Amino acid sequence: MSLKASVQGILTDLNDLDSSGQSTTFTESQILRYMNEGRCLIESLNPSFYASVVIFKLDTGSKQQFKDCTQVLGVIGQADCETCDITSELPKCDSDPSDRWNQCWQKCETKCCNDSDTGFKLDCYKLLTGSGGIVLVEPPVPEGVDVCLAVNCMPKSKELTIEDSPSTCQDLPAITQWALYRASMVDAEDPSSFSAAQIYMRTFADLSSVQLTALKEAIDNGDKTYTGK
Repeated sequence: MSLKASVQGILTDLNDLDSSGQSTTFTESQILRYMNEGRCLIESLNPSFYASVVIFKLDTGSKQQFKDCTQVLGVIGQADCETCDITSELPKCDSDPSDRWNQCWQKCETKCCNDSDTGFKLDCYKLLTGSGGIVLVEPPVPEGVDVCLAVNCMPKSKELTIEDSPSTCQDLPAITQWALYRASMVDAEDPSSFSAAQIYMRTFADLSSVQLTALKEAIDNGDKTYTGK
């Protein structure tokens, strides 16, 4: 099944299909554009919605660029390259060195205190602000040594097409509500349409864990993009 069925469902909810099943006001491409708008809003206002923990094998040196991530939201810890198990948490480099040692000492059950058992150990990391998926690790990874890191990765965004499968869209319930909101706002002068649009907007915020105040601010600052006017 493709997203076409989801788009048709939105058109049905809008009462926009005639007796022959043809849309009277909106096209499938318009509805799909609204859905992609919703996806962009979620990425902007709540990037963690799409994030997942990914294990990366590090390059030699300190600078690590995770090309599959548009943004690294955080580092979970050092991981076993074979089992992908997280072996120890990794603090930020701007934390107090004694704090970093205490964190390690408290987690001796993960053998993070014994370098002879775990091999090469990372001490800390630093996220480069505004760099997307670049992280600095200390000490630098030696050449020929396998070191893996578990990071909270926001993947590169993909524009939805009508042929995409709904099963690949974790945001489908939320962006469906955004499409309903956008379509309802086209006729915002009608009180019932405006009232329905506000419900769709609040439901979108709830399903995407976006703060309603931040969403309303984005709408207000969107040069009327999201108002239908």
